[in-house]
Amino acid sequence: MKRILFLLVFLLVFQSIAWGAEDTKHFKYQGSVPVQGLHDDFFILELSPNVLEVADPSFKDFRIYSADHELSYQVLREVERHNTLTEKMEVFNKGLIDNKYSFFVVPPGKLDDEELKYTVKLNSAEYLVKADIYGSNDRYNWQFLKKQTLYGVNNSFNSFSLDNVAYNFIKIEYQLPNEGLLEVKTVEYSRVREVVKEREPKFTAYNVTNEGKKTQITIDNQYAYFRSKRVDIETPDENFYRQVTLEGRNDGEWQHISMDIIFKDSTGEKLDVQYSPGNYHYLRLTIKDEDNNPLSIEGIKVQPVPTYLLVNATGEPEEFISEVYWGDQMLEAPNYDINNLKLSRTPGDYQQFYLANAEENPNFSEIDNRMPLTERMPWLMPLSLLVLALGTGVFLYRTVKQVG
Repeated sequence: MKRILFLLVFLLVFQSIAWGAEDTKHFKYQGSVPVQGLHDDFFILELSPNVLEVADPSFKDFRIYSADHELSYQVLREVERHNTLTEKMEVFNKGLIDNKYSFFVVPPGKLDDEELKYTVKLNSAEYLVKADIYGSNDRYNWQFLKKQTLYGVNNSFNSFSLDNVAYNFIKIEYQLPNEGLLEVKTVEYSRVREVVKEREPKFTAYNVTNEGKKTQITIDNQYAYFRSKRVDIETPDENFYRQVTLEGRNDGEWQHISMDIIFKDSTGEKLDVQYSPGNYHYLRLTIKDEDNNPLSIEGIKVQPVPTYLLVNATGEPEEFISEVYWGDQMLEAPNYDINNLKLSRTPGDYQQFYLANAEENPNFSEIDNRMPLTERMPWLMPLSLLVLALGTGVFLYRTVKQVG
């Protein structure tokens, strides 16, 4: 009797194992990444756009292997290129002198591996002014540093840096516009340190149409759900100021993304439109020309937003081949320890590798609804019932015999 019960338990356990086992032939896509010179327990794996195009957005079916065992990973959703710490600055002596508004601030100390960026916010929902920036060590003798355009539109403000400038005080002065008094609201500085290598913006296909008093640029990012955050415009034109609107879509209707401005004059230029990271196959940029001639467009670049996986390679050799599989929609998301670990280092401190291509798995075996073991082996259930019936019969026979 014990042997029969053991056999039944074995069959049930075997069925459960066979049902939960992962077979690489059920993954539609695969890729490999040579990991070389590994000197840490973790590394960063960046996924290329053509990998993302055929991947489930949740990454629930991604599996990474080294030799015959699985490597755990954590999806890093939004890893910015920079680690930024922003602080407000105290503003001194703000006021109006000879129809010019001016104020000064005390710049903070700067570390060698960081860049300081300043953001001036004025008390208007939308503005653009030309400012002169001065430096001083005593607040009496001011040295002209540069001209700088300050603008704000749609709750977005430009920032600027003062490279290789070492003064105790920084003064900002600008001519008031005709609309009235435009005062400083806040001044902020940000300590910017690069933590993750960012890929350069890529030239992309586009089409330009001029209609009435506007120019429309339709951009094709090549991949469905291409993740991006900035559009750069290349034009030889000088001395212009334009309002722009950006929209995006995949297969459906156009969706509004942002409003911004672009300009180029003697104080500088702004030829990019930045927005919150989003997934768009197509982008459409509308430039309001008003009564001006349309801009000459020589090129369009789109800044991609990388998607990273933080991979746990504890115990792995310095060099190995990391095999990546995905495209098995029957799999549930894995529950790894790495998702609950608190790492003391930023992602940029780890080595970075790149999964460039998505290849179709030559051994792929498509199963619409993965069958449990009993359906793949139809003889298994009748055999189990037969064994169970025999066991029950033997048990009853012995019981009756003992009573008799």
